[in-house]
Amino acid sequence: MKNDTIIFLACFAVILFFALLFLNSACEDFVFYLTHKNPVATGYTKTEINPAKDPVQINLPDFQKMQKIQIKDKTFFINPIAKYSISAMVLSTNMDLGVWGLSREDFDYIAMIDVVLGWGEAANKTLFEKNVKKLGQKKHPGGSRMYFWRLKQGSAWSVDYMRSHTSHNHMIAATPNIMSALYCLKKYEIVKMDGYLVDIYKDGNVVAMTSVSRSDTDGTSRPRDARKAGGSCEVFYVTQIQIGNNIYK
Repeated sequence: MKNDTIIFLACFAVILFFALLFLNSACEDFVFYLTHKNPVATGYTKTEINPAKDPVQINLPDFQKMQKIQIKDKTFFINPIAKYSISAMVLSTNMDLGVWGLSREDFDYIAMIDVVLGWGEAANKTLFEKNVKKLGQKKHPGGSRMYFWRLKQGSAWSVDYMRSHTSHNHMIAATPNIMSALYCLKKYEIVKMDGYLVDIYKDGNVVAMTSVSRSDTDGTSRPRDARKAGGSCEVFYVTQIQIGNNIYK
C-alpha cells in the first residue's frame, strides 16, 4: 500500500510539473499576443507595392560589424550578409515553434516567426489557388523548420517556378513594432519588407546561416552549421515593413 502511495505521488508530481510548464507557456503566449496585437503605422507612402518584381539583393563586403541582440538571458550576434528588399504576397505564417523554455532552441528565440512569401505569378491569389493544392509550414522534432507545398495536377507552374518564386523566411524583427506587424500578417496580404539577410551567432558558434539565393535547395545551400546541410531559407532581419500604404518601423 505504501509503494502504491509513493508511485501515485510521483506520478502526480510529474503531471503537475508538466502542467505548470504548459501553463507558463500559455501565459507567455497570451502576454505576447497582448503586446503585439496592435502594430502602429509610423509612416505613409503613396507608392504602391509591386509583387511582380523579383526581390532585390545587394551583397555586402565581408567582415561587416555584427549587431548584438539580447533576448531574455540569451545574447546573439547577427552578421549582415546582404541588403534585401522583397515585395510579395504572404502565403503562410508560423509561430508554432515549440513550448516556451521547454522545446525551443536558440534559433527559435531570435527568429520568432516564419513567413512564406511569393512573388511574380505566385503573388496573384487567383493564379496561386488555381495552381497550388497545398502549402504549409512545420517544425521537425530535430529542430529544423521548413515549408512544404504541392502543385495541383495539370498545374501550369513547374516545380522550378514554385521554388524560384516562393521563399521561406525566418524573421528577426528590428523593433517590437515590426514584430507586431509580422505577428499580424494575414494570408494573401501584399507586403514589402526591407532589411538584411543575416547569419546568427551565439557564444562564438553558428546558430543559423542565411540563404543568399532564391533558387537554392538543401543540396546547394550554405550550411546551417558544420554538421548539417540545408540553410536554403532566408534569415531576414527586417527593418521596415509596408502593408498597403502604411509603413511600420
